[in-house]
Amino acid sequence: MENLIGSQVTEQKNQLEQLARHIPMAVAILDREMRYLFANDRWITDFGLQDKPIIGANHYQVFPEIGDTWKDIHQCCLQGEVHRDDQVPFVRTDGTHEWIKREIRPWFTTQGDIGGLIIYVEFITDRKQTQDALKAQRNFLRQVIDLDPSFIFAKDEQGRFVLVNKALADTYGTTPEEMVGKNDEDFNPKRAEAEHFHRDDLEVVRKRQPKFIPEERLSNAVSGETRWYQTIKVPLLAADGQTVQLLGVATDITERKNIQDSLKEQRNFLRQVIDLDPSFIFAKDEEGRFLLANKALADAYGTIPEQMVGKYDEDFNPNRTETEHFRWDDIQVVRTRQPKFIPEEPVSNAVTGETRWYQTTKVPLLAADGQTIQLLGIATDITERKRAQEQLQQLVIHEQKARREAETATRLKDLFLANMSHELRTPLNAIIGFLREMLYSQQLNDDNTHMAERCLANGQRLLMLINSVLDLSRLATGSLEIVPSSISLRDLASTIVEDFQIQAKEKGLVLRLELDPALPEAVIHDEERLIQITTNLLANAVKFTNKGTVKLELKQQDGRLIIRVSDTGIGIPSSMQQIIFQDFVQLDSSSKKRYGGAGLGLSIVSNLVDLMKGRVTVESEVGEFSVFTVDIPLQLTQTG
Repeated sequence: MENLIGSQVTEQKNQLEQLARHIPMAVAILDREMRYLFANDRWITDFGLQDKPIIGANHYQVFPEIGDTWKDIHQCCLQGEVHRDDQVPFVRTDGTHEWIKREIRPWFTTQGDIGGLIIYVEFITDRKQTQDALKAQRNFLRQVIDLDPSFIFAKDEQGRFVLVNKALADTYGTTPEEMVGKNDEDFNPKRAEAEHFHRDDLEVVRKRQPKFIPEERLSNAVSGETRWYQTIKVPLLAADGQTVQLLGVATDITERKNIQDSLKEQRNFLRQVIDLDPSFIFAKDEEGRFLLANKALADAYGTIPEQMVGKYDEDFNPNRTETEHFRWDDIQVVRTRQPKFIPEEPVSNAVTGETRWYQTTKVPLLAADGQTIQLLGIATDITERKRAQEQLQQLVIHEQKARREAETATRLKDLFLANMSHELRTPLNAIIGFLREMLYSQQLNDDNTHMAERCLANGQRLLMLINSVLDLSRLATGSLEIVPSSISLRDLASTIVEDFQIQAKEKGLVLRLELDPALPEAVIHDEERLIQITTNLLANAVKFTNKGTVKLELKQQDGRLIIRVSDTGIGIPSSMQQIIFQDFVQLDSSSKKRYGGAGLGLSIVSNLVDLMKGRVTVESEVGEFSVFTVDIPLQLTQTG
């Protein structure tokens, strides 16, 4: 017998332990020292204690974040109290915020003493979030319906209000909360209205069919004013699935009714507006009969707008060709239901016989029945505009003729410049060549050498001017081309500097040449254009430098050719640095008198650099220095 009893006790204990272990909430049993005696699977899982043995461990060691408030609660429960929290925040060790439902109660030994605590915990975060969301939705719905100026309400099957928005409550002189559970009769002083509402409510509830009320009156219990409303009432199943409730929305249409009453006045006003418009304004039915015509069109047809309604164009316009054309356009618009824009068409005046030109737009319109197509048209008198366009066309023809003549003159000028420059350069090149030979022969005395150098310098200056004028003309017409060939940059730079040594020497200037050792022996480039760019920059530097140094630098940088000319001359004001590359621009009128020149050099440099897809920049300070930098592509070729 004892064995049987012991077996039953063991079985019951096992059942109770399984019950506690698998109960769908977290359960823990602690002794009076707050040491764990038992924790079910849900406790271990919910609190993330899978890797931490807690049996025998102190509760406050397992949860060191527990504060004094909770500890005080535990002590009270150890004295026999039971503590419950329907919702209390809980912060996990990773910072996550949760919500729990908690109950703490003492457990008793067989002798009736308090042996410790049993803690029940249910995580209700999802439920709390759902409840909060529902509360927020209710608040949102309340705000939405309270912002709506229409009356929004719900009633039960006895006609008692279940929900009311602020607009309806304000009309009844109360609050939405005060109206819940009461009837219309409790607020509306006019019993006939309240009984009418109640009959409609009963009809909707009993038939379970929506009802649309186009217009009905409702008195304002505060002001006594009666306004008109359009109402719809629909049946709704209540939460129990049986009892029927009613949802209603009543929209104030008082203003709409007032508008309808004023439509006649507006029609009269519209008539005055269109009659003041000098354009022809008309509407026709699908048969082409006038439905509307303004005074301007009626005057042109020698009648009045009222006489035109129901009649056709041919009843007033004697020109059958015109009326057939109008009818054809009208039919097209009505059949295709597409607008039509007519840039110009003639319309005869039935009174004077004069024909004037009009620009017309015709658009299809649905009539009041939603089916029949009507046509709306506006025709604007463009007679004066058409005459102006014809005059403008004549001017365009004359302008095109003048342009062709100017282009012919330009070609003749370019031909003249090309021939003239050839005729000038041929003997001038010979003179420059002989002067160089004379100077290189070293057979001249000092006076003759000086005169020969002066002749050579001026000859070079004249040749540069001739080349500049010719190239400027070619650039203007787009006929100047880049002709690449294999050249030596070192030889080219040395020759140019040598040519300018005479001018630099005459002014007492130091002319220096610096070449980048990394420059290739040969490149593919346009030698003549490189000479022009460098020569024009050096000529300006020497011309506008009275003392000091002029330097020419050539270097290679990231596959680009950098040509830099610097001087210690008079400098360029910042206001002039953006315009000196334009044709015939000089610093001021005094510089032309003092230094000479036509103002073409920098313009040609800028155009040639653009042609090579490069750029030219300038840095300068008045009275100190100027630095011109040209950055153009460097096309390398392998040698050796």
